[in-house]
Amino acid sequence: MLYRRYMHKSEINEMAQAALGAYTDTGHWPDAYAAARKYAEETLEAKPDSAQIFAAVTIAKSNNKGED
Repeated sequence: MLYRRYMHKSEINEMAQAALGAYTDTGHWPDAYAAARKYAEETLEAKPDSAQIFAAVTIAKSNNKGED
């Protein structure tokens, strides 16, 4: 069973990379939110809260702007 827990900055950054990858593949930010959640659940074995997912996608958006 997955539980909500504190996530380190490095874990949020990992979620951001997953989110950016999903956005790059699909061009849709809602897919990035889903990818960040899925990454946290499957790889980090944690149930992320909405603030953690939002933070990861915000970082992904910031990183994406740097690539343009």
